[in-house]
Amino acid sequence: MIIKKEMLIVPNMKIPFVDIRDVAKMHVSALKVGDAVGKRFLITNEPAWMINFCNQVRDLGYEAPNKVAPNFMMKLISLVDSSMKPTIPMLGHDYFLNTYQAREILDFRF
Repeated sequence: MIIKKEMLIVPNMKIPFVDIRDVAKMHVSALKVGDAVGKRFLITNEPAWMINFCNQVRDLGYEAPNKVAPNFMMKLISLVDSSMKPTIPMLGHDYFLNTYQAREILDFRF
């Protein structure tokens, strides 16, 4: 959506990113480590603000939004575009994900 220019502005929210190669490595590690049986693992770096991600995309030479939509604007948009409703609770929230099990059980570093 960002690179395809479907978004002119981005919501004020964080989203987790993961490299698919890390997902593949974690699957292999989970198959090899007995303590991994029956457990779930978060495979992600720390979530990033969408505008920071867009800045990195622009640094690579692609076009990407360079403005953050005010929260009230996103709430108004969600009234007419139901696909935006799930983003509303996340607006402006700074959060972190606990990847302890991936680091300790599978000895994985992001």
